[in-house]
Amino acid sequence: VESRLKKGLGRGLSSLLGDSTKKIVTNKVSIKDLTRNKLQPRKHFDKENLEELTNSIREQGVIQPIVVRPDKALDGKYEIIAGE
Repeated sequence: VESRLKKGLGRGLSSLLGDSTKKIVTNKVSIKDLTRNKLQPRKHFDKENLEELTNSIREQGVIQPIVVRPDKALDGKYEIIAGE
């Protein structure tokens, strides 16, 4: 009788995903320091929908954060890469 329990393929989930020891860093950045992503496929925004979004953010804040990276072209600025 085998005394140990079988574990699927014999490896844990960490064998597929790796052991994550990276620390997630979050920062608050001034809206003045954000630049739009030049590869953003949406170029035109409906003014009425944009006004609705503006009012919603004023009332409720931003529920989901955006993802940015340092803008290589502009020192001290951050390019939006997700969540625009």
